[in-house]
Amino acid sequence: MAAELGIEEGMRLHANYGDDDEFYPAVVVAVSSAKSRARKPVKISYSGYDEEQWVSVNSLKSKKLGLKGGEQVTAKAKAKAKGNTKNNTDSEKKKREPVKFAYFGLWAKGPAIALALEHSGMEWVGEFPEDWKGSLKAKTPWLELPVLEVPGIGMIGHEAAILNYVGKRSKKMEGYTMADFLISQQLMQEAEDIYKRLGQIKNGQLSEEETSNFWKESDTTTHNKFFGIGVYLDLLDKFYTTCNAGEGRYTKSGVTVGECKLFTMLHACKMQHDGVLERYVGVKAFYERFSAHEKTKAIIAGTGTMPGIFKQYFGV
Repeated sequence: MAAELGIEEGMRLHANYGDDDEFYPAVVVAVSSAKSRARKPVKISYSGYDEEQWVSVNSLKSKKLGLKGGEQVTAKAKAKAKGNTKNNTDSEKKKREPVKFAYFGLWAKGPAIALALEHSGMEWVGEFPEDWKGSLKAKTPWLELPVLEVPGIGMIGHEAAILNYVGKRSKKMEGYTMADFLISQQLMQEAEDIYKRLGQIKNGQLSEEETSNFWKESDTTTHNKFFGIGVYLDLLDKFYTTCNAGEGRYTKSGVTVGECKLFTMLHACKMQHDGVLERYVGVKAFYERFSAHEKTKAIIAGTGTMPGIFKQYFGV
């Protein structure tokens, strides 16, 4: 039906995204006549993004073809379909090579990337390098992990850079709107602040008293270098209310790269103090929704694309 309507590879039109009601500029990547693709016969990519997906004809808008998205095919389109006898076969493009992610088996800088890759739907493989110092280290751009090898581009280093690359490959990971993009970026940075504080404790830079205070302190009047976890969680709880996405989400997709990063830091805290989120309704709702997702559970349990689990790093 799609081919008969005149939908062809390379055609520019508009398509909605998942359950999103808005339509975005898109390009037709392939049109399939296979019975298995009858419900979603058109493969599209969103302009400015590499992410591709199969969609139904009713997910498309095109004045030229008489498609209005979500409505029945117009009489003009039906007439075009009736008169179009062009035999279109499946014209899927060659499958993109997977990206390759490498990090240590520790719950530190790697899990956010693994979660983002898993939630994005990108093709990827993950590894815990066995010979890090002997062979891989010298090949990395910054002599450290994590790294992501991207076919045709090369190796990307640094967690934030990799997360933002994933965002550029997937609209739901970057944020559907500019507002969601900015929310995601702020969450990423706030989560990094928590990471740094946990790192200070891990590396023995804080005394026992200072460490104890970190888990108790909620005084927002101190300098930010002395913030306790209560300050961070209180700010994140207020931000959750401000974002007003609801249902345990900060953004519409609920899985932006910033939310992936935030989840990893909340999980790192819960590994040490299980009840740490109890007082923070919005943050707790976010954590519980995100952790209940099958893709998240696969990364935590080591049953997903990574070859095993990320072991506890902070607090041991």
